[in-house]
Amino acid sequence: MSATRKLPASRRTAIEQVTSGSTAPGSPKRAAKPPPLATTPRALAESAMQLLRAQQRPPKDDPAAGGYGTALEHLGLHVPELREVTRHVSREVKRWPAEPVLELVRRLIDTDTFEGRQLAYEVLGRHRAAREALDAEMLEELAQGMDNWVTVDTLAAEVVGRAWANGQIDDRTVKAWARADDFWWRRLALASAVALNTPARGGTGDAERTFMLCHLLVADREDMVVKALSWALRSVIAHDARRVRAFLAEHDAELAPRVRREVSAKLRTGLKSGRRR
Repeated sequence: MSATRKLPASRRTAIEQVTSGSTAPGSPKRAAKPPPLATTPRALAESAMQLLRAQQRPPKDDPAAGGYGTALEHLGLHVPELREVTRHVSREVKRWPAEPVLELVRRLIDTDTFEGRQLAYEVLGRHRAAREALDAEMLEELAQGMDNWVTVDTLAAEVVGRAWANGQIDDRTVKAWARADDFWWRRLALASAVALNTPARGGTGDAERTFMLCHLLVADREDMVVKALSWALRSVIAHDARRVRAFLAEHDAELAPRVRREVSAKLRTGLKSGRRR
């Protein structure tokens, strides 16, 4: 999914046609104020999926694959198109209390579509009351069925990292994920630590929790976990570079070559690749 691609005018028109109920030629390219989509979680979920399916195209590639397939139906939307729907739905639920928003989120997840899950997690991340109503059991329910790195990382960045920082889940819960047989749960744990260190996700830096997970997964050789371990270590450099160097030295023989290479490059140059353009 390309984050830099501009939303085509034809795709914007598709959104507006669904929200206005108009499909006639010559519809305005952008409505001044789109009408409300719906007033109940069920109806809003259905309307939101209409918006997504109105822009469906055969996907040229699977952004969720990364060497692993996904069982989710992929509608082929690009990031700007999905974000447009996210903004529209988020406006609709802005004044909703937590429970109906969580019902909406569950309904979107139950569509078994890649974009439906992305929309669910991003809307939840933008709704503070719903996000702060979550506990460990509810988070694990929302994560069931995750099977690709995009879904996992979005859930971690938008929801789980914030819940962890806020005390809604404890370290023991995340450590249990890090020990799970399913490597997607292990990646979720590490990606959630990244969120703790990322200001854009509300993170202020948490070296203790990050290194807690890195020590647990230092010898993991599953590719998705190796990449997440490198990511987690690089995310904490801004907060405790000295400790990252010590970690590399202590575990040099255990670490995957990719982790040593990327984290060392970041320490040395500030870049993952180590090459300045």
